[in-house]
Amino acid sequence: SAGVRYYDNSDFDAEWSPEAGLIFGYKQTELHAAYSRGVIYPGLDVVVLSEKVNPALGTSWKNLNAEIADHYEIGLSQRFGVWAVADITCFYDDGKDRYVIVPPPPPPPVFANIEEYQIRGLETTLSLYPAEFLSFFLGFTYLDTDPSDLPYAPEFSFSAGMNWRFLKDFKLNLDCQYVDEMYVDAQARRKDAENTTTVDGYFLVNGKLSYDFVLGPRGLNVEVFIAGENLTNTDYEYLPGYPMPGATGIAGVNFKF
Repeated sequence: SAGVRYYDNSDFDAEWSPEAGLIFGYKQTELHAAYSRGVIYPGLDVVVLSEKVNPALGTSWKNLNAEIADHYEIGLSQRFGVWAVADITCFYDDGKDRYVIVPPPPPPPVFANIEEYQIRGLETTLSLYPAEFLSFFLGFTYLDTDPSDLPYAPEFSFSAGMNWRFLKDFKLNLDCQYVDEMYVDAQARRKDAENTTTVDGYFLVNGKLSYDFVLGPRGLNVEVFIAGENLTNTDYEYLPGYPMPGATGIAGVNFKF
C-alpha cells in the first residue's frame, strides 16, 4: 500500500507527506516494512513571541520550514499454528529542521531550523492462544535516542496482558505495564537547550471483570462490569508535581444494540 498527503500552508512552504507499506508472506511467516513522514508546521507561538515577547526576533519566523520526521521500520512475524504469533520489528526515526531561537552573537536573535534528532528502536511482541477461551500478550520496547535527553522516550518499556472467558458468560481482562525512568516536559526551543526534568520508572496493573447476557425477547446484549486501574496503588507521574491517580475503581453497564 502507498499514499501521500499534500500540505499547502498560507505562511510557509508546501510539504509532501508520503507513506508506504509492504508485507511479503510465505506460509506462516511474514516480512513487513513501512515508511512514513510526519510534518509539523510552526504555530502561532512564533508570531506572538516575535511581536509581543521578544520583538528583536523581528520577522525571522517567516524563514522557518516545517519540521520533518521520517519513520522507517522492518520486521518479521511468525505464526505457530493457531497457538502463537511472534513479531520483532526494528525502527528508525530521523527528525530534522526542529526550529529554535538562536541567541547572539551575532545579534539579533533569530528563529532557525537547525536541530535534529534520531531514535533507534526495537519492539517485540508475543501473543499466545493456549485455548479458545484464554489468550496472553507480551510486549517489549527498547529505545536509543540522540540526543539522550529526548522527552517521553524511556529506554525500556514492557507490557503484558491476558483475556480469560470462564463459566460461559464471565470474562476477566488483566494487563500490566512497566515504563523505565525518562526525561519529560517539552524541550525548550532554544539552541543547545538540554532537558533536566525526569520522572522515575513505574509499574501499573489494571483489570476488568465482566458478565455478558442477553436481555428481553429482542435479544439486547448487556455487559455488566467492574474495573480497576492502578490496582497496586503505585505513586507515579508524567511530570513532577502532577501525580497520577492511585488505585481507581469503576462499575458500569454496556448495552449493545
